[in-house]
Amino acid sequence: MISSLEWILYLSGALVVLGYWRFRKAVNMVSNFPGMRLLVSPMSPPGLLLPALPFPLWTYPGFSFPWELKHAGLFGIFKCDTVSLCAADGRAILFTADVPFITKMSSYASRETFPKPVDEYKVLSYLGSNLVICEGEAWRRQRRIGAPAFSKGMFERLWLDMRDIVREMVEQERWHARTDLHFDEAVTPYRGYTPKRGEILVPHIVDLTLRMALAAIARAGFGMDFTWEAEESFTRVCQGFGNPQRWHWWLVVLHYS
Repeated sequence: MISSLEWILYLSGALVVLGYWRFRKAVNMVSNFPGMRLLVSPMSPPGLLLPALPFPLWTYPGFSFPWELKHAGLFGIFKCDTVSLCAADGRAILFTADVPFITKMSSYASRETFPKPVDEYKVLSYLGSNLVICEGEAWRRQRRIGAPAFSKGMFERLWLDMRDIVREMVEQERWHARTDLHFDEAVTPYRGYTPKRGEILVPHIVDLTLRMALAAIARAGFGMDFTWEAEESFTRVCQGFGNPQRWHWWLVVLHYS
């Protein structure tokens, strides 16, 4: 009769063997390329919940470690512009800052070498078939349908629109004046930190990037007016798009037809 303790030991041993087998499989997938070797992958469900630990590159770096560690704390430590991450759940990931490598991976010719993990995108199938969840012939069919919308002229227009958006943001947020060493306006501390003279404190950079993305989509994609207003929340900006006064006349016609 096998006792409960023996069952626990057998199961623990089986999990250890399975984890080691998956870990070796992940390492072989990247040809043992130098990088991080972890028990839990930051891209796994448990990894999304775990906090970063001390000595992150050798324990657990946390989900947002590329943003937290930056180039010096990640690629600089390994002295390489490409770093691998292998975990005991069988996941193998390459993080790179090498432009030629990124260009090659982004090209159509590399789709056979680096196939898209379509199984991980199944949750997005609720929105219907699209480029994100498709691969192979289905991806090519979707690409042919959407290609005309992403023409060279559209990207040229997007470049000019983004230039104007950034200029408006700098002007409306008064960044030139606020970085002047003689700027005397009172600054509100954030979490105990008070910006020094000439510094600009942005507690949540997403508040700016979301509005920039919305402005780019509105101008380049739909030809709608977008005026940058200082210290305006993203939610309030979205509510403003519900006001027909900001739409073009043809959108007003469609709205009331």
